[in-house]
Amino acid sequence: MYEKRLKAVAPQLFLANGTTLGRINIATASLFKVKQKVTLYSTTQGMQNFEVKRVESATILYVGPVNNGQSQTKITDRSDISGFLVADGAWLSADEQPRPNIPEQEIERLTYEEEPVVARRVVLVDENGDKITDSNPLPVDANVTIGGINVDLDAFNSTPDSTLAVGSEDGTKTGARHVVRVASDGSVMARNFSSLVPEPKTKIDIVSRNINGDIAVARFYNGITTICDLNLSYDANGDLLSVERV
Repeated sequence: MYEKRLKAVAPQLFLANGTTLGRINIATASLFKVKQKVTLYSTTQGMQNFEVKRVESATILYVGPVNNGQSQTKITDRSDISGFLVADGAWLSADEQPRPNIPEQEIERLTYEEEPVVARRVVLVDENGDKITDSNPLPVDANVTIGGINVDLDAFNSTPDSTLAVGSEDGTKTGARHVVRVASDGSVMARNFSSLVPEPKTKIDIVSRNINGDIAVARFYNGITTICDLNLSYDANGDLLSVERV
């Protein structure tokens, strides 16, 4: 739409046959405005001129006889367009034209909200004039691209129960980790996952020793629940080489 003129509308194919009450079903009825002069065409009816009388929904509008200044027509008038059929390639279009005049007092009336509001209307409406509500929400057409985010809910491939938050000291998955979790008694506690056995523990068993009598496997418990085993490896001189959690 321009400041003083209505924009031309390219032919819009009928989605259903026209009716005796001037009903037209097209893909986007909001392209047309009330009181706009329009042209209907089909291979059997040729071109005929009408006036938009009502835009009822996103796909439905009604047409009636044109107000030519000599014979006054009403906004409620409808024309019989039942001869315009989908099978005959019926379509609706409009040329660029001046916008229809609206008396100043009518503008006041059109923007007045009836009781119980009793006020000048300032509510949002969609392109069909329907109010924006929960059942008719404001349309949002946006593409949002977010990159570089990787969220692991398993505490960086560990499985502490009821993890609330996990992070590392240097911001990487391989850095020294700290986890905030909910304990079985409902308390919130922090765990340093950079240690081999960060879980609460109440008992340590020596599971096995090597031929030199050095501890080979140590088992950790929380009550009667096994937490993990630690495997200890030694070199030929009996010096500790590594400790691995299993």
